[in-house]
Formats: sequence, C-alpha cells, structure tokens
Amino acid sequence: MIEVLHFADSNKGACYKYRVATPLQCMNQSDELHGRYSDRWEAQLLNAIDIFSFQRNSTKEAIQIIHSLFEHNKPIVYDIDDDILHIPETNPVYRLIAQSPGVLVNQLYGIRYATAITVTNQKLKDIYSVINPNVHILPNCVNVDEWKKVPKILKRNRTCKIFWGGSPTHNCDLEIVRPVLKRISEEFGKKVEFYFMGVDENIEDFPVTDVPFGKYTFFQSIMASCDIGIAPMADNLFNLGKSDLRLKELGMASLPIVASCVGEYSRRDSGALLCKTTEDWYKALTTLINDKEQRTLRAKESNAWAKKWDIKNHIHLWTNLYEGMLDEYERGSVGQVITVQGSKRPPHKTSSSPVRVGGSPLDRNSVS
Repeated sequence: MIEVLHFADSNKGACYKYRVATPLQCMNQSDELHGRYSDRWEAQLLNAIDIFSFQRNSTKEAIQIIHSLFEHNKPIVYDIDDDILHIPETNPVYRLIAQSPGVLVNQLYGIRYATAITVTNQKLKDIYSVINPNVHILPNCVNVDEWKKVPKILKRNRTCKIFWGGSPTHNCDLEIVRPVLKRISEEFGKKVEFYFMGVDENIEDFPVTDVPFGKYTFFQSIMASCDIGIAPMADNLFNLGKSDLRLKELGMASLPIVASCVGEYSRRDSGALLCKTTEDWYKALTTLINDKEQRTLRAKESNAWAKKWDIKNHIHLWTNLYEGMLDEYERGSVGQVITVQGSKRPPHKTSSSPVRVGGSPLDRNSVS
C-alpha cells in the first residue's frame, strides 16, 4: 500500500476539489493507494508517508517543507494546473504577483525541485519541461457518482436558461461574449434568462441573475437547472494551458455547450458547438434557444463524453506514477526522469538559460 500525503491550501476551492479531493477519494477505494490531505506539517509524517504531493503551493511554509523533504531525499510531487509564466495583465493574479513576487518564485522553486511535476494537459507539460523534465499529465476528471440525482432547484418555466460559471480570473473570457449575450437578450426578451456564478461586477448590459458561490452541490444544482451552458475563453497564451474541465462539468450537468474554439476547449469530441467569432456565438446560441430537440441531442453528446472522464477510469495514471517513483527510489535512481511506467531516461540537467515570466527573464538559478 502506497501512502500519499497531499498538501493543499486551507481554501478548498475548485483546484482542491479536482486536483486533490477527487483522485484522493478514488485512491482510498483501492488496495494499492491510500491518500490523505493536510494543510499543515507534522514531523512524524516524514517516515509515515511514501510520497508527498503539493498542489501549486506558494507559501513560504510550503517551500520550507519541500526543501526539507528534498534534503531528506523524499519523493515529491508538485501539481500545477495553470501556466504561471504567461498570466495576462487582466487576470487579478497578475496584480497579486506584481505586489508579492515571492508567490511566483516559490511556485517555480517547487516546480524545479520536485521529483515529479503533474499537469492537466500537453501544453503545460511542454512549458514546465523546460524547468523540470519530469512532467506527467494527470487530467482533470469528474466523479460520475456525484452527479447522480442532482436536484434542479430553479423554477421550471418556458424560458431558456443560459449558465456561465467562473471567477474574477475569467472576466476577460466573459467579455468576449457580452455583446452577443446583450443582443440575445434584446431579441428574445423574457424568453431567455441568464444565470452567472462567480462574476465580480454588476452587469448592466442585460438582465443577469448573479448566483453566489455556495457548496459544490449548490453549484451542480444551479447548472443542472439550466438549458444551455456557455464556456467562452479568450485566445491568449495563458488560456492555451487551461484544461477542458468546464466542458466536463457542463457535460455532467447534461447541458448542450457553446464554447470558444481555443486550446483544450477546441476538441471536437465533446459535443460542444465551437465558436471563433461573435457571429459564430450568435448563430450557435440562437439555434439552441429555438430548437429544443437540438438542445436535447447536444446535451446527450456532451454528457456521454464527460462520463468518459470518470476518475475511476483514469486513477491508474496516479497509481502508475506513484509506483514508478517509488521503484526509482528503491533502485537508487534519484535525480533521473521517471516515466509513468517507471522506466528511466537521462539524468536531470538544469539549463543555464533564463525562464521568461510575463516577458521578463527570471534566472533558473535564482529560484531557491
């Protein structure tokens, strides 16, 4: 039995939900892995745990723990699910890093000194392989069991309800469809309702029901109560590293999806109507609003696709990674790149060329 300890921030948001809790819950149903979660360090854990996993931790305390584990030759996994090297100025996190650059430096330290890096897609793997070549893709997965019998809590009427969910970090994504949604609102009037969860400003262009964040079950119920799910995403370097998690959530809610044809959203097998222009968005939305049969058909396609990403179908990726890491440690091959199967490649050599962060160079050798 492999013992895995996941360190994550005490703020248990979406990252914790999908990168820690969902795989951890599935691990604990197997005979091969046992996982637990903690947001603080206890000295007795050093010898009780086989693998230590960090979910994009950036605090000074977390980095001190990583440094101590590194000194004690313990296997370390650092999970990073965003492209932190290309955060746009419109993202609130950009301002946070500008005010506290140590956040970025600490994350890069964790990426550099971890035994293995885990990411959600190939784009992020390509980006972080420059800093640490031992990068593995562990996709965002859903727990299908959590979506069984989700209650619909919004009032049932003849209106077509359109759902968008995000956070302040997705404001620039929402902006690309606001003119289209305003046009839809003007043309369809009370036949269409908009439900937004996570928007941080008052939208006055058209009537919107601002749904406050709550428990995950509340999020599920609001989404499942709607008729169409939208997933706009601005075409920039940062978003090219985003996963297709939002499409999976909308699919699990059995919603027909209209999405930007950008990055991971552009996959053709999700059942989503993909849009490149505002006119594409207008045509896709009006088609679904006017045609209930088309909504039903698209919803079935997106739901069938999303179910393929049930964590139970992919937990073997976690198992293979952890077994491979421990196998390398038992062989004494510390410092070598580990594949998911546990085979070896040439030793890790740190390049002396600078990493560029938001256009400015950051010397790899300064990340310590």
